[in-house]
Amino acid sequence: MDKLSILKTKKFILPNKTNTADCHIWYADNSQEFMFKYNKENINYSIFINEVLISCIAKEANIECQQATFASFHKVNGVKIKSFLDKTKGEKEIKIYDIVNEKYLAMIDNVLGKSFFSEIVPTYIKSTYNKNIKDKENKIDTTLIMNDAQAQLDYIIKIHLNIIECDNRIKKIINDNYQKLFEISTLYNKELTDEDIYSYIQEYSKKYNYNLDENIVTNLCKMVILDYVTMQEDRHTENISLILQNKTLRLAPMFDNGRCLLFNKCRMPTSYMIRPTAFTYKNLNTNKELATTDMKLKKLLFENESTFVDKFIKNNHDALINFVPNKVENKEEWISKTLNAKFKLMKQNYNLMYVNLNKNVDKQLI
Repeated sequence: MDKLSILKTKKFILPNKTNTADCHIWYADNSQEFMFKYNKENINYSIFINEVLISCIAKEANIECQQATFASFHKVNGVKIKSFLDKTKGEKEIKIYDIVNEKYLAMIDNVLGKSFFSEIVPTYIKSTYNKNIKDKENKIDTTLIMNDAQAQLDYIIKIHLNIIECDNRIKKIINDNYQKLFEISTLYNKELTDEDIYSYIQEYSKKYNYNLDENIVTNLCKMVILDYVTMQEDRHTENISLILQNKTLRLAPMFDNGRCLLFNKCRMPTSYMIRPTAFTYKNLNTNKELATTDMKLKKLLFENESTFVDKFIKNNHDALINFVPNKVENKEEWISKTLNAKFKLMKQNYNLMYVNLNKNVDKQLI
């Protein structure tokens, strides 16, 4: 396990300041940036095992993914992840969230007028609403509401339903346009598919006259397939990024991969997964590289599982032991059973994926 002594001497780039249990620290080694992810309360150990496991599976299947390795700092266990950006080459990260947010902000402005959320609402909130609210938690962040489509749509619905107060002018503008705004909200909050993500990327590239990397569809489909197989619960639009370099957009390697494979046994999985549709299925049938990745993934799951698991345990034995709950008596057995259970789940999901993909294709043909 990497001891990350570098953290003691190198500068911190972005210390974590959140109150969440899962934390991260960015640090630099010369020109390269790394992240150390850990957990304040030493829970959700499965997230960190999954981070490293998924990066190893992705490497075997030729899927672009941030490589994660087990690490520790001041006796805190976590994972070390290398940044996918090379800023020395002028690379810039663009999150799909920012692309979607920009689109829907424009749609809301088109209905209500640009001054509604840039001037009218913030002025009212600062001068009246926030002054009358004693509880800080219920105050409205004016910066957020000016720049975030979800915050604007939430505000619109709350005003329409009389959940929060506003002046008559604001309420009338919202109620007069509520049908159009509700349709925008429905589109914004719908469950995304692989084709939806690609559509957003295409629109964005045309708007700013960017070129699209020739492998962008291939890499998107690879991500969607691996996410489905591993039951990824955290692939929201802030966890999918593009890299812009020399006017060309390419898909960033997969990142934030730990919340998968039923990492939290205390609740049902969430719906933050980009669904594979006929879009992925058609590319599987026409794209040789994607078909090769699918074949490698299938071979790993159904033929080379034992060899892969044994190698993974051997290469990461001490780190895995550190992540086993203290109450477990036979830690070696626990590790083996846990990894084999994860592979069993992946096999089931792989087979289910093809059942669902075929159903989606059949529906389109009807």
